Amino acid sequence: MWCRSATISPGRNQRQVFLDGLVATIAVRLVYCQLYTKNNPRRISPLNGVAVPFTLPSSVPVIRQSLGEVVYDRLLSAILSGQLVGGNELSEVTIADQFGVSRTPVREALNRLAGDGLIENGRNRRAIVRTVTREMVVEIYQVRQCLESGAARLAAGRMNSAELARLDAISAAVRPDGIAIDQNQALAFDAELHGSIARHCGNRRLAEEVRRYTNFVPIFQRLAGRRDDRLLLAYEQHLTIIDALRAGDAEQAAAAMTHHIQSALVVLLDDVFPEAPQSA
Repeated sequence: MWCRSATISPGRNQRQVFLDGLVATIAVRLVYCQLYTKNNPRRISPLNGVAVPFTLPSSVPVIRQSLGEVVYDRLLSAILSGQLVGGNELSEVTIADQFGVSRTPVREALNRLAGDGLIENGRNRRAIVRTVTREMVVEIYQVRQCLESGAARLAAGRMNSAELARLDAISAAVRPDGIAIDQNQALAFDAELHGSIARHCGNRRLAEEVRRYTNFVPIFQRLAGRRDDRLLLAYEQHLTIIDALRAGDAEQAAAAMTHHIQSALVVLLDDVFPEAPQSA
């Protein structure tokens, strides 16, 4: 036995004695485990179910991304930047050869892109970059409205003063002279604000869904082109959202985000998918 036998004293019962003995046993085994690990630093602790930490050799590399994640990031960047456009076919074999990896991580990356809605299966099971359609844009912005208005509601009161100050600094760079708008800074501010709200909503799953759907934004922005009046409108709406977040007004933050996304949808449809005028 790992523990001494115990004598039942007045007022103590068998259950208490058993618990005392169990605690003593665990304590002794932990001491043994620590001594064992100290003398055998490269071996796993003999204590079943308990892993005692030990120092890894400095030569062991820390892998931050899997190959599938690396391929996914590269393909996602190519789609968002316009290197890959709607209708382009993606061959597992070609991508694997180009990146110098097996087909397994390529397949993982393509499955993630399909889950994001950026590609679809075409002929001969080849993946094809999705072509942007009016229906697709409407559906995506409807989902964004639901997700991001909810995220803004949750982020109000959670976003700290340091983060708000950071967003203020980024927004100030959009119109450095108070008149002209810097297009690059406006787009950067757009991405930072939406990303910050997702990160501060306090819901990891919601934040991930917001990220998935905001992946489409650069594609739509590229299709619509850059116009100062459009960017200025979005910029002013962003400031309204920040004011609501700063005030901790959850409902106003959600309403401001809803208005912003609805407005962005109308602008995008007018610029990219204008409806033909109806004949009299």
